[in-house]
Amino acid sequence: MIDTIYIEVPIQYLKKLDNKSNTVDDKTGEIIYSNGYKGCIKIRQFNDMVRIEASLSKVLFVNNIQSLTFLQMILALKKIEFELGINIREGIIRRLDIEYTFNTKYKPKEYFKYLGNSRYYTRFKTGGTSLYYKNNNREINFYDKIREMKSKRVIIPLEFKGKNIMRFECRYKNTFLRTFAKKNRLSILKISDLINPNIYLKLLKLTFKEYNSINKENELSATLSSISTKKKMIKELASVGIKSLGGAFKVQEMIDIAKTKSSLIPNEYFSRRKAEVRELAKENPFIEKSGIIDEIDYKMQQLYNFKKTNINNKLDNFLNDK
Repeated sequence: MIDTIYIEVPIQYLKKLDNKSNTVDDKTGEIIYSNGYKGCIKIRQFNDMVRIEASLSKVLFVNNIQSLTFLQMILALKKIEFELGINIREGIIRRLDIEYTFNTKYKPKEYFKYLGNSRYYTRFKTGGTSLYYKNNNREINFYDKIREMKSKRVIIPLEFKGKNIMRFECRYKNTFLRTFAKKNRLSILKISDLINPNIYLKLLKLTFKEYNSINKENELSATLSSISTKKKMIKELASVGIKSLGGAFKVQEMIDIAKTKSSLIPNEYFSRRKAEVRELAKENPFIEKSGIIDEIDYKMQQLYNFKKTNINNKLDNFLNDK
């Protein structure tokens, strides 16, 4: 589940690096930082620190389409230590990408229109091939993993050829990781914490919670099924209108545009209207559960349950060994 990781450690003697280069200050001629590689592991040296940047899946499997188990993650970290000839156990984690990868019935882009807003994030759709949710300290990304590998000319493993593979990925930056550490009574998040099954399980739960926080766009019924009262009829007519405009998310986008053109109306007014549209889209009998959302909900839940069970077993062993 852990893919890309940035680790910072005090400067140490490293094994010889490949493709080493220096960035020099034009005014002083001093080296600002230097970059080098050991296979797929990128090393940046600056001041008295070394930053290690790597996809743990690539460290073990060359490509990063495979999801690592907890033990595979530890093996990848140990391989980094071996390749560089240093100890990273007390290394500080400055970035952490956690992913859920699964096959889908349709092309991943077909699912994006059903994935609506998420609180505290701004939603971005990139050319129909990926979907982003961003804020200052973290990022959520849905994308077509096979398409990405083809664009980078990466060899696709035989077992994934001809399949639709979606990746859900949360990218946690340094500021957020410091907050996470504080909430879990840690001074800062280190590699020694990441290999603690209890902390790893909390990260797993956190990422699954990010997925569940996204509003899912279900299909609105286009028929008048209940006109027993004027209020019900108006609500159903509203639901038909929302559907004709492209769904609740599209209507909320229109409200945001209206907000930019109406400087005299308080922002709170527009927030309330968006909330009303969201609530209307959740009410029965105005919605029909979208099977396409059912599919990814189920697969995300399956993956989470499997990983959680696996980690709980490791946690029992971890506690028994103490």
